[in-house]
Amino acid sequence: MALSGVRDGANTVSEIVADALKKIYVLSGTETVAAEDLALCIRALKHMLRTWAVDGVRLWLDDEITVTPVAGTSTYTLSTRALEVKQAFRRTSSSDTPMRLFTREEYNRLPNKTTTGSPFALWTDRGRTSTSVTLYPVPDASSAANDTIRVTAKFQIQDVTAGGEDIDIPPEWTEALVYNLAVRVSPDFNVEPRSDVVGMAQELYTMLKGQDREGSLYMRPRRWR
Repeated sequence: MALSGVRDGANTVSEIVADALKKIYVLSGTETVAAEDLALCIRALKHMLRTWAVDGVRLWLDDEITVTPVAGTSTYTLSTRALEVKQAFRRTSSSDTPMRLFTREEYNRLPNKTTTGSPFALWTDRGRTSTSVTLYPVPDASSAANDTIRVTAKFQIQDVTAGGEDIDIPPEWTEALVYNLAVRVSPDFNVEPRSDVVGMAQELYTMLKGQDREGSLYMRPRRWR
């Protein structure tokens, strides 16, 4: 028997919504999702994924953005709104220098924010629609000519907007998405989800959070001689 040759096939939004609604018996068999129910579930899915990005999803959303210093300019808006800036370094030729991440208080306490030179620190200002970083000291002409700033940040999962779209998650998280969406939308359909569905949703989300880490943490009792 031949193998499928497929490893990471994606599920569309409509497929995930249909599977979720079957878990709470809103759909059965080959029934299709009504347009108004699909729209409701898309909104719930969008809200849930935004919460997941804040809570449990970590490595999947990490990416790197390059900031090119401009002489005399301290603040730069990132090309994508970031939920969190996790680390940064200044690259000069082939040499990387780690940068310190200032808190707002630390940056505000700087006595002279117009000092120029090669930046060794940055402060992140996360706004409603954009995220900016402020470099310290302010890049001078030499820094503008020779440096780039590499910022590693955590970004939001892309919104779902239509039934035919794929979802911006790894395929191995699909089942967690189905069960948690079922629990999330059950009040909208005046349905009480079964305890096994709720339990599976919690278990799968815990697995998702544990898988999205670098390395593992093991705890064991201390052995006394």
